[in-house]
Amino acid sequence: MAEKRNSTIVYILTGIIVVQFGIILYLLLQQSEKKEIVIQNTDTINRDSLELASKLAEFKLVGDDLKKLKEEMLAMGIDKDSLGAEMDAMLESLWEVEMGGAITLADINNKLAQAKKLLVMKDLQIKNLKEKSDSLSFAAKVLKSERETQTQRITDMLDDTKQLSAKLTIAAKVKLENLIITGISKKDKVIDKEVVKAKELSKLYITFNLAENKIKKKNSKIDIMFRLIKANSVVIFSETNGGGYFKTTENQELPYTGKQVVEFDNTNQEISFIYSNKPEFRPGIYKVELYADGYSIGESQFKLK
Repeated sequence: MAEKRNSTIVYILTGIIVVQFGIILYLLLQQSEKKEIVIQNTDTINRDSLELASKLAEFKLVGDDLKKLKEEMLAMGIDKDSLGAEMDAMLESLWEVEMGGAITLADINNKLAQAKKLLVMKDLQIKNLKEKSDSLSFAAKVLKSERETQTQRITDMLDDTKQLSAKLTIAAKVKLENLIITGISKKDKVIDKEVVKAKELSKLYITFNLAENKIKKKNSKIDIMFRLIKANSVVIFSETNGGGYFKTTENQELPYTGKQVVEFDNTNQEISFIYSNKPEFRPGIYKVELYADGYSIGESQFKLK
C-alpha cells in the first residue's frame, strides 16, 4: 500500500516538473522570438538610416552639380528661361532636404530622381549651346581667316599695282639720244674746232633726239628744260630771256635756262635749243643739263679757251 502511494507521488512530481519545464521552455521561446524581432527591426532601421544618409549624400552631390551648371548658365546668359526657374526650384528643394524638410526615404528618392533628370537636361542644353557656340566661333575664325587672306590678296594686288605703275612710269620716261653741242660764231657760222675760244662764240646750238618709247602715250605733252651752268656752278638764266624755275621729281626747285613744250610722236624726233651769248661767254668749263617732266634725261660739257 505504501509502495503504491509512493509511486503516485513520484508520478505527480514528475508531471509538475514536466509542466514547469514546458512553461520555462515556452517563456524562453517567446523571449527568443521577441529578441529576434527586435534585432530584425534594428537591422531594418539601420539599413534605412544608411540608405537615407547615402541618398542625402548623393542628393547633395547632384545639387552641387546643379549649382555649377547654374554658374555656367549665368556665364552664358541663359538663366532667364523656364529651365532656369526649374533649376532654382530644385536648388530650393535641396536646401529643404538639408534642413530636414524631406524626412522619408520615398521623398528623398523622388526629389533625387527629379534632380538627376534636371541635371541631365541642363547638361545637354549647355553642351548643345557650347557646340553651337564652338560652331559659330569656328565659322567666325574661318571668315576672319578668309577676310585676312582676301585683305592680304588686295594688299598684294595694290602693291603689285603700285610696282607695276612705278615700272610703267619709269618705262614711260623719255630718253635722250645723240646729244650734240655746237658753237656758232659771231658770223653765224658753225665753229668746227676742237678748242673754241670764248671771244669767238656767239651762240650755242644744242640738239638731241627723243628715243622711241612704246609705253609713252603718243602725242602726250612733255616739258623739256635746258640748263646752262657756268664754271662756278652758277646757272645762266633770265626770266626775261625765257628762263625760270621748275620742280624735279624729287621736289627740288631748280632754275632753268630755256624751256620747250613738245608733243611726243614716238618718231625719234629731234629737239633743239639755241642760246645767244648774252653776256659774252668767258673761258672755262660749261655744263649743259636736260630735264623732261622734272627728271634728268642727259647732260654734257664743253670747254672754252
